[in-house]
Amino acid sequence: MSIINAKWYPRELTDDQKNVRVDYATVNLRAYNQQPSRLEHTVAIDETWVNLYRPPEKDQTKVWLATEEKRPSVVSK
Repeated sequence: MSIINAKWYPRELTDDQKNVRVDYATVNLRAYNQQPSRLEHTVAIDETWVNLYRPPEKDQTKVWLATEEKRPSVVSK
C-alpha cells in the first residue's frame, strides 16, 4: 500500500459538452473556408468561471491505494 494524491484536472467536460464544442468549431471552420472575410466580424470572448465552492486542498485528496488500484481524479474548479 502507498499514499498518493489524486490526479487534478482543470475542469471535467461531459461527452455531450465536448461534442457541442466540436460541432461549433466545425461550423465556424466551414463558414470561414467559404468566406474568409467572415473572420473580420468574429468577436472572441474569454470565459469567466465563478465557483461557489472551494476545491479541496492537495493534502485533502490523498488516499491510500493498493498497488493494483487506479489513482482517482479530482476536478479542481
